[in-house]
Amino acid sequence: MLSEAPEKRKALPSGLSGEFPTVDARAPSPAGSDSLEEGGLWNQRPPRGSEFPAGANAKDVLLGLTETLGLGAFISDSHGRILWTNDAIEAEFPGIFALGRPADEALGEAVPPDPGLLPDPIAEQLERRSFGGRAPEGALRARILPGGEMKTYRHHSFHLAPASPARPGRLAAGKSCTVHCLINTTPEKKLADTYRTSQHELSSVKEILDILYESITSTRDVMNLILVAVTSRFGFGFNRAFFLQVQGDLLRGHLGIGPANPADANRIWSRLAESNPTLRESLRLLSQTGGPPDPATAELAMRICIPLSGSKAAEAGIVGAIKGGKATLLYRRDRLPWVDDELFKLLGSHALAVVPLRIGQELKGVLLADNFITQKPISDEDLGLLKTFSGYAGIALERSRLYDDLRQNVEKLQEANSELQSNQKRLMQAEKLSAIGELAGFVSHEIRNPLVAIGGLARSALADGSEKPETVEALSIIANEVNRLERFLKETLDFVKPSATLADDVDLNEVVLESLATFREELVANGIEAGFEPAEEEISARLDPHLLRGALSNLIKNAIEAMHGGGRLRLRSLQKGALARIQVADTGPGIPPEVQRRIFDPFFTTKKGGTGLGLAMSQQSVKSLGGTIALETHDDGGEFRTEFSITLPIGRKEGVRQ
Repeated sequence: MLSEAPEKRKALPSGLSGEFPTVDARAPSPAGSDSLEEGGLWNQRPPRGSEFPAGANAKDVLLGLTETLGLGAFISDSHGRILWTNDAIEAEFPGIFALGRPADEALGEAVPPDPGLLPDPIAEQLERRSFGGRAPEGALRARILPGGEMKTYRHHSFHLAPASPARPGRLAAGKSCTVHCLINTTPEKKLADTYRTSQHELSSVKEILDILYESITSTRDVMNLILVAVTSRFGFGFNRAFFLQVQGDLLRGHLGIGPANPADANRIWSRLAESNPTLRESLRLLSQTGGPPDPATAELAMRICIPLSGSKAAEAGIVGAIKGGKATLLYRRDRLPWVDDELFKLLGSHALAVVPLRIGQELKGVLLADNFITQKPISDEDLGLLKTFSGYAGIALERSRLYDDLRQNVEKLQEANSELQSNQKRLMQAEKLSAIGELAGFVSHEIRNPLVAIGGLARSALADGSEKPETVEALSIIANEVNRLERFLKETLDFVKPSATLADDVDLNEVVLESLATFREELVANGIEAGFEPAEEEISARLDPHLLRGALSNLIKNAIEAMHGGGRLRLRSLQKGALARIQVADTGPGIPPEVQRRIFDPFFTTKKGGTGLGLAMSQQSVKSLGGTIALETHDDGGEFRTEFSITLPIGRKEGVRQ
């Protein structure tokens, strides 16, 4: 308790020898009772049914109890002045509990009362075991030793007074006193703190492991979890943590978490104190933000580079710890090996925990942790927790690697399946177009010649100048419809008939101007203002100009048909690196969203009398040139609402129509 029991017993004050007294703690102390006299209070018998053993000596009992239990004890009179002290309390508090000194004054100097010192349920439970299961009594007191250590005590006192005078002849006259005991509860308090700390650590480790194993996630997420667990106050409570990965013969930093300076620490820790997130909530917030929570520390981690082989690596303590596979504490000191010294200079740490993460003999990564801000020493217990955690973290990293491999394989299979489905669609389209081509050839052979004859006769009849209006109108209708059917047959044959491209060196700006010039009369007739904005420099490309003119012609024709009441048509050419872009924009009403997804489908049209092949042919021509065509709509109130963009590679030497 206070100290070891002294070998020599100290005499009790006069009046405490003889048989053990019978006392009545409820009786008030008589006025003027200043001392304990022989044959007084301590010669009385117990008031309860049991009899104290005959001949028992009160002095021996009291001294034996205090010395055996190591209790600091003293006795004060009815005025509160100290009458007697035992050796234990004099050894613990030399010169404080002097005889004749007021007891309250001595207690206040030795162990001042601390209102903030709350009862510790765990410590009290340990005290009960020391005192036969009874609940501990007395006020809690504490004192701070010069080294900063706090010792706690429980002050227990009981009042001894003469028994009630209601039973004359059995009671002896005597004086009252108070017996004080100071019980050192520091060992129980330390055990309680140790128990509580261990309970917190076990609970934290369990929660971390539950999170690690309850779901399979990516390697980066597991790395984030490991670092958050090491730095969270619900985890291991380090200031900073870094994750390093093996890349060949080097160990490179990959991730880092923790404040970069005291100002960051104050900001981050204040915010966390307000929100008080759990470990799971911290991980969820980290996954939602996506980026590193501490960019400066993350950037510092990326600068870590440690060689694992060579003469410099052989001398390094960190490399030896990693290859040895054991968690190690490294301290900054003079004349460190070059690798260790550079690492400490980079991180600014004074002590560093190095924890290899292994699965069998395979190194999965290395965890570094320090207390850069608080400079709190890293204890062996802290290192032991990290060592225990490292085994589970290594397993989690291996599971995440397998998960990443599986995910990548699934993505490759999905891409292959998507490509297969796309090829199947293209094959079906090719078969469909082949069938249409055969049909178109047959139709062309069987229908085209009669149509030409009918059209020729109708035009000849019109040229003869018939005077009947009905005849003229009928012949005009016949001629127009024959022309429409001939145009439809030509477009169908052009779309389905395979043909090789004839590549040539051309200036794209000239091809655009030539395509626009063919519609000069239609533009004027429809009141459309057309303009071309060429690139600043000539755009030279090797391609089939016939295919490009055909694609542009269909786009220009569609734009003219969309602007019935006039409008503006703008063509523009651009060059960016190895790509050229031609834009065709108009001020028409635009294309409805439900139509946009089908505009390149063959035979799909919203125009009366349209074939539905114009945009499909443009797309096919651009693809034959190795390019792409895309639609852009502008609903932001601008002048040009519909815009088609053709993107072509420059320098393509040959092409095969698909």
